[in-house]
Amino acid sequence: MPIPIVLAYFFLSLILVVYAAFRYFRQRNRDLLLFTLSFAFLAASTTPQMIEEMANSYGVYFTILTQRILELTALALFVCFAATAVFAIMERPKRTMQDQTAEENKR
Repeated sequence: MPIPIVLAYFFLSLILVVYAAFRYFRQRNRDLLLFTLSFAFLAASTTPQMIEEMANSYGVYFTILTQRILELTALALFVCFAATAVFAIMERPKRTMQDQTAEENKR
C-alpha cells in the first residue's frame, strides 16, 4: 500500500478513537469504552504497515522474516479490533425510541 493511503487510514482511525473517547467521557457507557479500545487497535494495526512503507521509501528493505512478523503483528491487532468491536456491539444496550425520548425529557 502506498504511504498516503496508509497515513489516511491511520488518521481516520485516530479520528475514530478521539470521537469514541469524547462520546465515552460524555456518556460513561461501557460499550463506548470498548469502541474506543477497538478503534485504538485499528489505529495500531496500521503502524507496522507504515513502518514498512516508510522504510521502503528510504531504500531500507526488510528481510522476509521481518516482513512476515510485521504482517502477523498487523493481522493480530486487526483481529483484536474485530473482536472488541463485536463485543462492543453485543454490549450496546437495546434502547427503544420511547426510552430515548424519556431520557431526553429528564435532561
